Amino acid sequence: MSNEELLRKSVIEGVLEKRERHKDAAARQGISERQLRRILQRYRLVDVTGLVSKKWGEPSNRKMEAAKQEIVDNFIDTIGHF
Repeated sequence: MSNEELLRKSVIEGVLEKRERHKDAAARQGISERQLRRILQRYRLVDVTGLVSKKWGEPSNRKMEAAKQEIVDNFIDTIGHF
């Protein structure tokens, strides 16, 4: 779990224990109240594992194919050596 997800856990528990309102908790997390409700729902269904991002272990959408990356690297090397 990342630090952000650990913080989210404490915020969610505060909401569930009625120590904090949805509006305040969402503002503290920098998310909308609707997103907070989705997170609460997921937390109630699967506990802490619902807070962990589903994207862990997946490659980035911005990752370049190896062949393309090699072309770019070669181009940069060529330009860098005047």
